[in-house]
Amino acid sequence: MKTDQEAVAAQATVVHGLWVESFEALMGRVAGCFPRRETRLTCRNMVQGLLMVKDSANCWSLAEAIGHTGPHVLQHFLSRARFDTEAIRRSAAAWTVEQLGSMDVMLVVDETGDENSQIGGHPRQEPIVALTTVVAAFNLEG
Repeated sequence: MKTDQEAVAAQATVVHGLWVESFEALMGRVAGCFPRRETRLTCRNMVQGLLMVKDSANCWSLAEAIGHTGPHVLQHFLSRARFDTEAIRRSAAAWTVEQLGSMDVMLVVDETGDENSQIGGHPRQEPIVALTTVVAAFNLEG
């Protein structure tokens, strides 16, 4: 029994390590889209928060998930911070194509931009939601 538990723990550790490596690669790929380090780190935190929040996401729930005391940093990021949204989309798409390579898989991304969603629908939020979709898809595969 102990051997089975150790094998499962080892497999989970390997899968987690691969996920972290993939996440770091994607974040490194889009790093150049952010002129400031703080903005880049906020994007990273927001993507991680979107992956953690199970129900509807808003800046308050994301802030709680990532350990912020309030939504102000995330609100600033979405409304006033400078970053290249098109470059984020292009970088995430290129990274995804590289990751899928010759694998026999299909990635389906919903780009409806649901206007009723509290986190989607705003042009500056779409690339962040797209990054989260890509990371979540690879997380589920692992």
